[in-house]
Amino acid sequence: MTVKVFMSSFMKDAYATVEVNERLGGRSRVGFYMTFREAIPIVSHVACRIIQLLTERLQGRALRRLRAYCEREVKPPPSKSD
Repeated sequence: MTVKVFMSSFMKDAYATVEVNERLGGRSRVGFYMTFREAIPIVSHVACRIIQLLTERLQGRALRRLRAYCEREVKPPPSKSD
């Protein structure tokens, strides 16, 4: 899934892609990719690097939680005995 994102006025034409691929053994591989063009020379270069570090940290956490959620074993609901 790819979406256009509006993170900052320092970036233009920013797009983010999230993909999930199933692996053997019930595991998965999750990827987050982002492309953008810098809007303001020099200033955008510095600001975009900071935004990139923050995005990597936040998306890394979110994707690790998503992976753990997707890979957990589904347990059947407890049966009600009358």
